[in-house]
Amino acid sequence: MGTHESRMQLIKAMHIVVCSMNDEEAYARWIYLVPDCATVDDFDDIAQDDDLYGDCCDLFRELVQEYGKSGFYSIGDYRSF
Repeated sequence: MGTHESRMQLIKAMHIVVCSMNDEEAYARWIYLVPDCATVDDFDDIAQDDDLYGDCCDLFRELVQEYGKSGFYSIGDYRSF
């Protein structure tokens, strides 16, 4: 499933996409797995847990399919992740 660093980068990227979705329901579903206002430590914990990481990947695919049609918007600078 990739190296720890690549998994961290992917979960951060998925988080950015979900946060940028133009439908609040997507974010509401996302934060059941990824904490609201997630930190680098949160992404690190997710990347280390095979089951949680896999669940996040599965949910991300579902969210993009279901809510991606609503569009996306830019919510700012993500360099703090």
